[in-house]
Amino acid sequence: MNKYQILWICLLLIILAFLALILFIISPNKCSSFIKKIKCYSGSLLDKLIFPARSCNKYQYINEKDINYFNVVKKNEKLEQEIQNQNCSSLECKRTVPYAFLQNEKFKNTKNYVIYFHGNGETIDEASEFVKLLMNQLKFHAFLIEYPQYGIYNHDVTNAQIILEDSIQAYNRIKEEYKLEDSQILIFGRSIGTGPAIYVASQVQCKGLIVISAYRSIIQQVRGMLFGIGFLVSKFMEERFNNEERISNIQCPTLYIHGLLDTLIPHTHSIFLNKKQQNSHPESQVKLETFAGMNHNNISQFTYEISEKIGFFFEELNKSSH
Repeated sequence: MNKYQILWICLLLIILAFLALILFIISPNKCSSFIKKIKCYSGSLLDKLIFPARSCNKYQYINEKDINYFNVVKKNEKLEQEIQNQNCSSLECKRTVPYAFLQNEKFKNTKNYVIYFHGNGETIDEASEFVKLLMNQLKFHAFLIEYPQYGIYNHDVTNAQIILEDSIQAYNRIKEEYKLEDSQILIFGRSIGTGPAIYVASQVQCKGLIVISAYRSIIQQVRGMLFGIGFLVSKFMEERFNNEERISNIQCPTLYIHGLLDTLIPHTHSIFLNKKQQNSHPESQVKLETFAGMNHNNISQFTYEISEKIGFFFEELNKSSH
């Protein structure tokens, strides 16, 4: 979600807020229900902007033999009311989640496995290019998890709740399917993907966590945008990916990476999360690396520098495990 999209939301909400004020003057009782409708409408609109659909019939950079699937089956409770139209019976709802397994041909015998959650402006296909560059320098195999309505993942809706459900299922299914131990698995997230990455790391005892361009929460990100106008938007938002709440539950070693020129998600978000995690678990290995010249979208230009920092992180993990 960029600043121009936030601006359009702001303008829309200002108009709706103005109408709510008029309605409050005319009829206070009707105003309350109108505000609820504003929140519902703005929430749906925000989901569409936060998760722009990027569907395709086939991936370009990932071989079909590397694509695998797992199913998520849930009972149709209130949480799933918005997603009951696809593959659903009256008792359960089934989602088929695609993911890619990229084996490191250069370091075939490595015992490290990374589960990667990509940004919202790409699919696992585009994300695989960045991950493959890292794999050329670092010893790990990678699993890339797709989001609903992205790539070949067919589903009617995309929201944070579904992504979080898929993310923890992905960890458990991959661990079971490939007979892995928690001590072999690292969680890696970039941008919006730091939400599911931090969520999973807060639920399991994984080997480590790596996040690039992490944010405190979606509300906190929006709140600081557009000279404070984003503060108005945040008042009509339900929280999505509350990283600052979950970070205190993470005890595994963590590496934060952030560009100092990132204006979409300022590096102060990573500073905040880094400090909060250190304060919660002083004994944990937590480190923040920032790069001058790196913004939100040019990380491919810093692949060598990023892989170097991750390499040092891997070395520290291996030392602590012996």
